[in-house]
Amino acid sequence: MSRAALFVRWVLGFLAATFLLIGLSFLFIPKAIMGVVDIATESSTGVADIRAVYGGLDLAIGILLGLSFLRKEWSTGLAVGTHTCACMAGGRLLGMARDGASDILTFGLLGVELLGAALAAVAWFLARQPEPASATPAPANAAATGEPTTSTEHAP
Repeated sequence: MSRAALFVRWVLGFLAATFLLIGLSFLFIPKAIMGVVDIATESSTGVADIRAVYGGLDLAIGILLGLSFLRKEWSTGLAVGTHTCACMAGGRLLGMARDGASDILTFGLLGVELLGAALAAVAWFLARQPEPASATPAPANAAATGEPTTSTEHAP
């Protein structure tokens, strides 16, 4: 397996695991996670909304990315991961500009989202590239047996 193929798999697997973990955390321990990211609500309606939006949506994205990983649909999963991370970063930038959010947590999360988008975009690009032909020459009898001499599959 090439380095590019390993990178593609690693990025998609990491994104899937991250979104699954975030989603499950917001579903099952929302108040603890809300405290970490400075979200305050004491109403049961507010906590239910946090579970639904932060938990449910992140879990759904994690499942989609995980299924893409298991089905070896690298390009599809990485497209979703790229756009999700980029849109999260865009939303955070809007919040910084419009609401004045400028604490270390905001900048840290923005950095993570931008890094996720960049890694996913590079992996998505690599996943869409055709696999290079083998460097080893085809056996002399390959033409006689009808065996292909170059790969037509797409990497990774």
